[in-house]
Amino acid sequence: GVLTARTLLSQTVSSIQLIQDSFLAIDGLITSLLTDSIAWQLDYAFLRGNGASQPLGVINAPGTIAATRTGGGSTFTLASVSNMISRVVMSDNFDGLVWVINQSVLPQLIQMVNNTSSNAALVWLNQYDGGASVKMPMTLLGIPIYFSEKVPVLGTAGDVMLLDMTKYLCGDRMQLAIESSPYPYFNNYQMVWRAVWRGDG
Repeated sequence: GVLTARTLLSQTVSSIQLIQDSFLAIDGLITSLLTDSIAWQLDYAFLRGNGASQPLGVINAPGTIAATRTGGGSTFTLASVSNMISRVVMSDNFDGLVWVINQSVLPQLIQMVNNTSSNAALVWLNQYDGGASVKMPMTLLGIPIYFSEKVPVLGTAGDVMLLDMTKYLCGDRMQLAIESSPYPYFNNYQMVWRAVWRGDG
């Protein structure tokens, strides 16, 4: 594939009075918020972007492999996990793997069992070590889990992804730059902040 330098731009405006009268450091607050908003958008694009004026996300990449979900699209079971892990190229280093899961899948993870019998044992929560009284494990098969609202909800393709992020290339043409200026809004007694990132994935 070819990386194209795409531009992601965000801006916000504040009155000079707010800057002068606020007990908060408005410049630092806005810089932090703009940084977070750009990071959120980049994560979303790297996961779900369609490649049209934005990065091509892993969901839409031609190398993405779909695994059959046992029990239907809105059911995530231990068999589903098994089907997904079986699609991983076994010669690859598992250290690069991560799960990215929409939090709407969490109830099914918590209730995941090893079979359908009346005495089925919980799988993800360790019922013999405190069960629901202990902190949730943030791994599945020893692979780290990242819960994210940036992937589709349960029952939609991409709601649970097993990713090898060593196979996804992020290219920074220009690292995030945040600048402020009073000049565009000088007559309105306002300050503008602009955040710009250029790159692709």
